Amino acid sequence: MQQKIELKTTATVKVILVTGLIGAFAVGMAFITALSQIKKINPLPTTTSKNNSIDAQYMVHRNFSADQLKGLTDGSLTQVKYTRDADGKMYPQENETVSAYARGELIVKFTADSQIDSEQKALAYLQSKTTYQPTSAVRIASTAIKNDTLGLNRTYVLQSPDTEIDLIDIAKKIGLDSKIEFAEPNYLNYITITPNDANFSNQWALNNTGQTGGTHDDDIDAPEAWDIQEGNSNITIAVVDTGVDYNHDDLANNMLPGYDFVDLTGMSELSSCADDDCLAEDNDPMDSHGHGTHVSGIIAAESNNSVGIAGVCPHCSIMPVRAGWKTTSGGGALFNTDVDQAIRYAVDNDADIINMSIGGSESSLIQQAIQYAHNQGVILVAAAGNNNTQYKSYPAGYENVIAVSATDHNDQKANFSNYGSWVDVAAPGVNILSTVPHHAYAAMSGTSMATPHVSGLVGLLLSNNPAFSSDDISTILHTGINALASATYAGTGRVNAYDDLLITSVVTTKLSSSLDDKVFNQNFEQDITGTVSGTEFAHYSLYYGQGAYPTSWTPIAEQITTQVTNGVLGTLDTTDLEDGYFYTIKLVAENSHGAHTVDMVNVRKIFTNISSDIGELIYSLADS
Repeated sequence: MQQKIELKTTATVKVILVTGLIGAFAVGMAFITALSQIKKINPLPTTTSKNNSIDAQYMVHRNFSADQLKGLTDGSLTQVKYTRDADGKMYPQENETVSAYARGELIVKFTADSQIDSEQKALAYLQSKTTYQPTSAVRIASTAIKNDTLGLNRTYVLQSPDTEIDLIDIAKKIGLDSKIEFAEPNYLNYITITPNDANFSNQWALNNTGQTGGTHDDDIDAPEAWDIQEGNSNITIAVVDTGVDYNHDDLANNMLPGYDFVDLTGMSELSSCADDDCLAEDNDPMDSHGHGTHVSGIIAAESNNSVGIAGVCPHCSIMPVRAGWKTTSGGGALFNTDVDQAIRYAVDNDADIINMSIGGSESSLIQQAIQYAHNQGVILVAAAGNNNTQYKSYPAGYENVIAVSATDHNDQKANFSNYGSWVDVAAPGVNILSTVPHHAYAAMSGTSMATPHVSGLVGLLLSNNPAFSSDDISTILHTGINALASATYAGTGRVNAYDDLLITSVVTTKLSSSLDDKVFNQNFEQDITGTVSGTEFAHYSLYYGQGAYPTSWTPIAEQITTQVTNGVLGTLDTTDLEDGYFYTIKLVAENSHGAHTVDMVNVRKIFTNISSDIGELIYSLADS
């Protein structure tokens, strides 16, 4: 069943529904006068992966004409519902429309035992099996640069000159083949630009003194954190976005070489492309849109340089990886294949953290890139999305990604921000001042702006202790927080950099994601599952309380001294819960030094036949 979605637009927040997979981030931009003369753009040096050239390892060449792109006008933007079959494979539901994908192009991954190990074999096999008759096939990864247990080199991008064939139907049929692991179109999404407050002149998110009318100290305590750690240039944060203005006065000294994966060769008639660099993949990830530059400034703008602003991790390094391009409407677009390449490039070139201020629907292609990054120990941070909905946005919705919602200067959930137990933490995301191209600064709003606050914070944590694992980082972020002044659950709380840096010993403290936003519609005993483990573990306790951020808690289990890994932590009798109310379950672990770590989930009891289908994936904007 298609859910009705109401969009609310204010002067500073504009939200549209976008169909496609990875995507889209809308920007509220107000460009401030450039501080100095624009410098000549000098492309960054070429960076290649360790064992293969960029061209062999990542490049996916396209040769489309303008009419081979489907759904390139705002009028075609729509919603799509996805479901899984009994084998766990994902397809769009019957009778649902899909727009904004490259006509004729299909992404297919073969199984490990398929014996299809070349572009020629992939092409021949599909030509023999379906009405889809591709004329070319390109392997997305010729070899795996790092240890690959996922079979990345079994994934191919196939192209057909047939612009009328229904790729959704073809993907569904092909996906049922025993030799196919997944099949899906290559979606294209948009971003739009909305004016914002040009008079915003202070970084309340880092140090809130009430200067914007907000609440004193509703910030991430950055100055206090900097007394402990200002970051290390050895920590690399990749920004998968529209590129970065690497010549910006506040960014230049923290920039590393990067790459540009945008190549619209053969699309010279495509009227929606307004970027100066749309026709070739190269080593120049310059940003002509502004979104990626704004995100990068929040992460690592230089401090104490008498210029502009300060980033959360002012001594960390930025790796710019361009996957998005500017449209004539002022928005932007990304192909799934470009996002996939960008993630893998960042991993193969030793990024420690990947910031993804983008959002869209679930995709097997992107999920395997996320898993590849996680397997190599890379910390992944993504925007929860801007549709003010509980539905997941991806890649933030994946298990191994830190999902970030947005707050305002009163520690309220931003009115556009997505929410729910699947969100890990919140961070400031309203009227955030940062860098934009041509040595300028602007204020923008969105979960796109909240996400780099967390990426920068992770940079501080890894600078302080490079041995922290992804589980350690997740536990720290969930613990060192301030509760939101919100009736809606949007993560364990708003991150606090100072409190996080005080955590030096970590007991993994994690509630199962199967509990996220769970609805209890009958009285029974519910097992509360998760993990509490660590070398300095002492004991754990489990509680519940009414509301999103309770002030009083009722114990479920207390001071349990047995470590648990993906098991039952305690049992909640749902007869103790009042019908119609939200409840928060909290897991608290204590180590041998008396320090605590925390995780929480939000659930609801309601005796009504409520669908638990969360397959309705809304293509949200990551900023507004």
